[in-house]
Amino acid sequence: MVLSCALCGKDKRQFKNYSFFMVPKEPDMRKKWQEFAKWTNVLDHYRLCEDHFSVEQIYKRYPRPLLKKNAVPQYVNVLLII
Repeated sequence: MVLSCALCGKDKRQFKNYSFFMVPKEPDMRKKWQEFAKWTNVLDHYRLCEDHFSVEQIYKRYPRPLLKKNAVPQYVNVLLII
């Protein structure tokens, strides 16, 4: 199974340098993500790519970027430029 964004469909094969973030397990944050994405139910394997978050919400550190604790997605319509 290839990692892909549950909103825009970008996948790790085409976007090797992108970060993909798992839906939070904490109920309040999970609900915020669900409301943002307008999902009827959220599966544990759902991920969103970095394009749905502001730069300020992401710690760009080695070995991989991390989301800040209270990061909520902000951008739905992301242009796919190839």
